[in-house]
Amino acid sequence: MGHAPIITPKFLDHVAMVLSLTTPAVAAFCADNRTGGCVYICDAEGSQLIHKMVGAPAPEKMAKYREFSREKALRLLGHPKHTTSRQSRDPEQQRYGGAVRLPGSSIIVSFTGFSEVDDEIYSAIIGMMLFRASYTEVLDAIDRQLNEEHWQAMKRVFKAAQTKPVETA
Repeated sequence: MGHAPIITPKFLDHVAMVLSLTTPAVAAFCADNRTGGCVYICDAEGSQLIHKMVGAPAPEKMAKYREFSREKALRLLGHPKHTTSRQSRDPEQQRYGGAVRLPGSSIIVSFTGFSEVDDEIYSAIIGMMLFRASYTEVLDAIDRQLNEEHWQAMKRVFKAAQTKPVETA
């Protein structure tokens, strides 16, 4: 397993820049006019690294987004053989997809604010941009069952917003 990044002011600035560049671009591809949400990133021990509202989510949904983003990540943490929270989804219990375990890393990235599929893809994009996760490995981790048109749109977003990752420990 890889190491979690050292959380420095420089890393937090990088996180803010990546999220500010990508959230509006991803939101533009969402069919239901959602404009933001909450990202939660933790390590293999469940230690919170980032828990942040991004974009411009509806104020009445912010508490739910914060709760769900955390729940998805911690649920995935509790299923060590799973690569996404979609694998343990249970809509009757309000447990949805949207968290991704980064391959070869101790990091789990979760997002809530878009549709389940968009949340999951955005989590993958955040992981690739912040933690140097391999594009191919991340695609394999969240599997290729998603609509090809959706993937092509998200690849364009990713390429448009690419930035140089910050060094990790």
